Amino acid sequence: MHRRVTRLYGVLIEEEGIAARAAFVVDKKGIVRHMVINDLAIKRNEQEFVRVLQHIQESDK
Repeated sequence: MHRRVTRLYGVLIEEEGIAARAAFVVDKKGIVRHMVINDLAIKRNEQEFVRVLQHIQESDK
């Protein structure tokens, strides 16, 4: 593992060699439309992520 993607997205915790809890929505053009980066102790909220995806899809129509 070279951790290139985690570095590019700014979520690598260098001193631990791991990525933060993060989720990104990238559209077909490669544009990051939404991102959430949490501390390792905080779990991601899947329902919130689905809500964001639905709103992005609606706004793109």
